[in-house]
Amino acid sequence: MPHYDSDHFESEDIGLEVQRCIDNKWLFIALRDGDVIIHE
Repeated sequence: MPHYDSDHFESEDIGLEVQRCIDNKWLFIALRDGDVIIHE
């Protein structure tokens, strides 16, 4: 989930979604601004 815990305008909404994932024990990766995942 992008923009977690950042100054981005969607950060608050992402924080709510992260909490929802935690509450439901769903697997996820929270990305802060500047984080990148490279899959080769």
